[in-house]
Amino acid sequence: MRLLFCLSLSASACFAQLQPWNHDTVSAWWQRHPAPDSWRAANDELKKQLAADYQRHGADAFTNSDFQHWLRHWQWVRLGLVAGDLLRNNANRDTFIALGKEAAVSHLFAEKILPVNRPSAALKHLLRIAQANPRDLLEYPALGVAYALVFDKKFQPRWPHHQVNIEAVPVG
Repeated sequence: MRLLFCLSLSASACFAQLQPWNHDTVSAWWQRHPAPDSWRAANDELKKQLAADYQRHGADAFTNSDFQHWLRHWQWVRLGLVAGDLLRNNANRDTFIALGKEAAVSHLFAEKILPVNRPSAALKHLLRIAQANPRDLLEYPALGVAYALVFDKKFQPRWPHHQVNIEAVPVG
């Protein structure tokens, strides 16, 4: 992940420094960018700030907790851009933004999603969990993220394994 980020950088050091990451700064970011149509430009600007910070500090930038948080925030917003159809629903968009303010959930999700996952499907599950049980998701973020990422695809017809009879391990 770090290598892909570094390879995608192409910014000069003239961009503003990253703000400290805290509840107020991330809430202010979402307040300035409440709708998906503003996220792309804002996320591009954030990427430039991350790139400039990386160019100034090299790999040491990744040891800075503010850098790490803004990087995960950038990834989270990028997921929202990929799942644009899902976020046309107001409830889903509001839940996405609320989770974007909760690093325990959004950053973990952004960190754990892999190229083999289906981002829109996984995000749909995570939003559904957050809407049904918001306190539970905040109390057990790893469990909610794991569920969303595991169930982003349908089970194989021969689940769990071709040598195991499906009746031995029923789904549901």
